[in-house]
Order: sequence, then C-alpha cells, then structure tokens
Amino acid sequence: MQRKAKADLSPDSEKKLTKPFQPRTVAITNSRGKKLTEPDQVCHRWKEYCQELYNDDEENRHIDVQEKEPPPPKDEIRRALLKSTRLKASGSDGIAAELLRFGGEMTLNKLHEVCVELLTLVSRVERLWPDE
Repeated sequence: MQRKAKADLSPDSEKKLTKPFQPRTVAITNSRGKKLTEPDQVCHRWKEYCQELYNDDEENRHIDVQEKEPPPPKDEIRRALLKSTRLKASGSDGIAAELLRFGGEMTLNKLHEVCVELLTLVSRVERLWPDE
C-alpha cells in the first residue's frame, strides 16, 4: 500500500514532503539600521513603522501634480466593456450594459468623447477650487 501511495505523489510534492525542516527566519531593520530578528522586536518594529507611515506631518502630505491626465485610449474602454458583467439590470441612467457592450464603433467613440469631456470638466473644477 505504501508503494502505491508514494507513486501517486508528483516529484515536486514528494520533494516538499521529504526535505529537511528549515526554520523560518524573519528580519527587519530598525530606524537606526540595526537588524532585528527576535519575533517580539520585529513585531514592535512593524508597529512603529506603520505609525510613522500614517502619522506624517501635514506639510509632508502635500502632493503637487501639475501634469494633465491623458484620456483613456479607446482600446482600454473596449476592454472594460468586454469585461463588464452580462445580463445585469440597468443602472440609474437606464442604459443596459449590453447596449454599451454591443453598440459597435459609434458607441465606443461616444464613450471616449464622454471620458474626455469628464476629464476636461474635472481639470476645470480643480483649477476653480484648489485643495488649499
């Protein structure tokens, strides 16, 4: 019986089952660059790191993006339509997903125009009402 069970194992799974035990080592460096390997110290350092990450000063959080986001390419819109779920109820706009999905090149062009117009509108609003 043992011989048959062993024959059923793939070579990879047999290798995993028969290799010697290797203890898992976890290491992280502290804020001064010292390597920590004790589980309690590693856990404490991760806690410190997450607190540092989420407790930044307000001045360090400002991200200034000046470049304009390009409109999505038509191929990206086409892929999104093809990935959309079929036979779902229409949304609040009353448009069924199948209508957009199988609307052809004209529908794709109109959706692209809508995306470009939305991005233009968003950039105008951002210029009128900056975050500050």
